[in-house]
Amino acid sequence: MVKDWMSKVVFSIDADASLQKAIKLQKECKVNMLPVIRDGKIVGVINRSDALRVLMSLTGGDKKGYMFAFSVKDKPGNVGKIAGTMREFGGRVASILGSYEKAPSNYRNVYVRVYDLEPEKYIELLEQLKETVDIHYVVDFVHHKREIFEK
Repeated sequence: MVKDWMSKVVFSIDADASLQKAIKLQKECKVNMLPVIRDGKIVGVINRSDALRVLMSLTGGDKKGYMFAFSVKDKPGNVGKIAGTMREFGGRVASILGSYEKAPSNYRNVYVRVYDLEPEKYIELLEQLKETVDIHYVVDFVHHKREIFEK
């Protein structure tokens, strides 16, 4: 019977909670699905697939284009300048994510998703970026390729 196999402790989340809080709770409680509660009643559920779908949408993962991964000096305005350069070459910036994890001191790792960038403009942009940032890799989601840059 189901009662013999079900979890006895049920974790839930309020309908007005953030997606980040839901993901954190799923991770900490080691559950794949959370009932969503409003006024003491279940109004739905959120599972890991829902969370991944939202994150894909928010980060531009559902768009064809390029993802640039690079390290840049951690100074105000540096990431904005790079995003501006990408726009100058005709790209539309879908998302910019940053992390200090595994970044050298006084640097940050940055991941930029760009789409609507013409292939010939991509080559020009790449050459210009090589002069200003330490590029780790570029993923080309249009042609299903990646290029890794050695230091």
